[in-house]
Amino acid sequence: MASMLLLAAVIVVVSGLIAYIGDLVGRKMGRKRLTLFGMRPRHTAIVISVVVGMLIAASTLAATFAVSKPVRDAFLTPRYKLIAELRQQEAAVRETHVQLDEARRQARAMQNDLQRQKAALAQTTGKLDRSVTKARLTQQQLSSAEQSLSQIQSELATSQRALSRVNADLATAQVKLQETGKLYLKKREELEGVRQLLTDTQRMLTDTQTSLGALATAKLAFVPGQEILTGVIPTTGSEAQRKELLGKFLHTANQAVHQRCTRLPLGDPALVYLVMEKKPVPVQISLNEAVEVLSTRIAGVTGHREVVVQLTPFNNVPLEGQAGILVDQIPLIPNAVAFQKGARIAVADLTITSETTNADIVSTLVGELLQTRLPAALREKGVMMVTRRFDPATSTVPEASVPIVQWSDILTAAEKAHNLGGNVQIIVRARATISTFGPVDLVLEVVPAP
Repeated sequence: MASMLLLAAVIVVVSGLIAYIGDLVGRKMGRKRLTLFGMRPRHTAIVISVVVGMLIAASTLAATFAVSKPVRDAFLTPRYKLIAELRQQEAAVRETHVQLDEARRQARAMQNDLQRQKAALAQTTGKLDRSVTKARLTQQQLSSAEQSLSQIQSELATSQRALSRVNADLATAQVKLQETGKLYLKKREELEGVRQLLTDTQRMLTDTQTSLGALATAKLAFVPGQEILTGVIPTTGSEAQRKELLGKFLHTANQAVHQRCTRLPLGDPALVYLVMEKKPVPVQISLNEAVEVLSTRIAGVTGHREVVVQLTPFNNVPLEGQAGILVDQIPLIPNAVAFQKGARIAVADLTITSETTNADIVSTLVGELLQTRLPAALREKGVMMVTRRFDPATSTVPEASVPIVQWSDILTAAEKAHNLGGNVQIIVRARATISTFGPVDLVLEVVPAP
């Protein structure tokens, strides 16, 4: 291929040289005006130019023959040999085309195989990725299992320590159980003492009931100054509301006297309202007049929002008789706050020794604190011992009630004092705010003595 290109390049260059040399020789011959074979100078110059070009072409062809073997073969090889070689070359080309087609078919087959291998490789890669993911999950599960195992081992160790403590506590509990058995016997003895104290209290109650029976035997429902009913009446607000409340209060008091005066006819009034009016003999007034007098007196009380009104007879009231009420002599007591919530009302100091029993503590608590110091502290602050408390929300006669401390609270306080031992204080405190009218709601507190 390179030799043919070189040959073509040589031919082009030689043609140019032939044209140039022929033109140059022709011009020179034309200038010299030479003649040849009787021809005109111009024709002579043309013939010489053609001959020179032919000579140059012949010399070029000779040089090409000398230089290029393919040129010599092309000119010197017979035609039938060239045709045979051409056919061989065509056969070779066809064979090459066949081989090329086969190569292309194989290439396509190889490409298909490559695609299948790529697909298989992708599938294998996917499986490998899934295997890696599963391996990672398995590793995570393994790590989690190891952590769970460590936690279980830690909890097992904790449980073992707790079991050891439980065993120790069980041993201690067995010792305490033995001590509790001994304490039970001691508490049983103390309980017998408390029961004896309860027996004494019941005997006192029986004596009180006997006294009340003696009062009934004397055919008296009330004695002078004995409480019939106690209530709280506001000093502020409208006069109509105050009179309405006073009317309900006196009506309830009338029912209370009727309950005690069993021989009094139901249609007769149980209360007789009287006023002194600066006269030596009381003057009887009506219920409405009594309400008017009380309302006017209560409205005249200043500086307090409420007053306590306590009805008491001035005469001995027989079972078939009536209670006389001096309306203008009824004391109006301001209902002031006596003790705030949590305030200390009374206190008792005790010294608890190994010989002191719960019964001893209960006896001191009841006899010294609740029956002596507590009432004195309440009277000092003006708290009234109300036994029949008027409730404006109901028209029924209230049951008699006095401030008491439950036996369960007393026994609990005695138990706490016994457990503390040594010098202790039992303090009576106000569970809620206590006013003059009450109610007296108390709580017991046991603390070491300061």
